[in-house]
Amino acid sequence: MKRYCSVIFAAMLVFSLAACGMSEEKQATTTQVMKLTTTTTQPPTTAKEPEASFLVEYEFVSNINISYLSTGDLVVNGVSLTNKNFPRKFDPPLNIEIDEYGNKEYDYGAFRYFEDSDGSGAVHIIGKTVLTPRNIQVGDSFQEVMNKFPQERDFRTTPDGNFYGVMELRGDFYYDCGRVNEGGDPQYGGEGLTISIFSESDPWIKVHFEGGLVSSIMVYLTRF
Repeated sequence: MKRYCSVIFAAMLVFSLAACGMSEEKQATTTQVMKLTTTTTQPPTTAKEPEASFLVEYEFVSNINISYLSTGDLVVNGVSLTNKNFPRKFDPPLNIEIDEYGNKEYDYGAFRYFEDSDGSGAVHIIGKTVLTPRNIQVGDSFQEVMNKFPQERDFRTTPDGNFYGVMELRGDFYYDCGRVNEGGDPQYGGEGLTISIFSESDPWIKVHFEGGLVSSIMVYLTRF
């Protein structure tokens, strides 16, 4: 009988120790899982509030008495862009680059003159001191540029961003009209917003914006 009780007591002791070990192991596992969860859990992120667009702040002013862009407006630093010797008036350039196709780029510091091998050309204005068509300058606000041209309609209400004249192709090009284009060319220092102004003949201009201010101005001498 005494031996029987000893066996039962020993069995109970073994069971208790095993149970205790399992409890500690379970507790350790739980602690490890909790620790892992605490380490990998990140606080919820909040969406960034969209910044106000300067286009929303733009005020439409009907100024139909302002004349359309003409070839007479296309003057840079007092020299007409219709003058075939335009770049020679500012010689010597700081640098001249010629690519494999014979296209030339003249660097005059505040602006660059592009002369393609096919005879077409363009002026890229990046300096604030350059006098440009309608006296548009780098650093001008969107509102200031728009106020220099007739606004027959609010560009935000037209599907093509047209604000004066008629956006109608004659051949491959537009003439005597203006438009705001939100798909501009960032290659010239803008963020994808431009104002394009077309004269009655070849020269036309494209104003690039960044942060609501003019970042550069392209004046195309011919339609290419």
